[in-house]
Amino acid sequence: MFNKRKRRQKKSLFIDSLAVLCLKGMGSYYWAVNYPKYGVSRVGALFSTGHIDKKITYDKLDWLLTDGFQKRFSSIKKELLQLSEIEQNSLIESLDPETAHKYRVVQRYMNRLNEHGIAAYDISNCIYNNQMYARSATLLWSNFKHLSLIRKDRNERSQRAAEQAQSLFSNWNEYVTSFIAGVQFQQKSSVDAEEFTKKIQPTFTKLLTSKHSPLRNADWDTNLNV
Repeated sequence: MFNKRKRRQKKSLFIDSLAVLCLKGMGSYYWAVNYPKYGVSRVGALFSTGHIDKKITYDKLDWLLTDGFQKRFSSIKKELLQLSEIEQNSLIESLDPETAHKYRVVQRYMNRLNEHGIAAYDISNCIYNNQMYARSATLLWSNFKHLSLIRKDRNERSQRAAEQAQSLFSNWNEYVTSFIAGVQFQQKSSVDAEEFTKKIQPTFTKLLTSKHSPLRNADWDTNLNV
């Protein structure tokens, strides 16, 4: 019984660690280290309106695990790989600013990431929002009788996302690089991406190097079948 509980705790830590990458702003590292689930679920719930459109929400979460933003990234990568560097730059110069920015991010990362590109960004956002929406839904009195179903759905989706993370990436460094590329890809301009990266870089450095970081304490090969 004790060993089973420990395995479940390790699984929970791994899943929470995937989600805490989405925490941002003042105190994000503190929440990531001290209260992963509280930081992801309860604080995220504070920003919810309290009105959850379950179909739209869950459709979007499932989309993150099937196509996600990675689909666009992969499409641009495929297009750029058919061109020489000079042709790539010429194409990018002809695009509108926001689209050009996305192409530049793909150009910068396409030889640094594995074939799954920015899938880590999709996976972490799926888990983060999955926990946030589930927590928000449980705060509504009208959902009280559905709590077990809400939690079951949350746990199953988080499980699928975590399994996908392990199957697509080999370690935390590879995963975090993919996530950061996804963050940059989703900004509207290079200036926005640079500014946002500067803001989150200290937190991500700590997450990868600090002995207190959940990422350092969560084994990438954690057994999820418990």
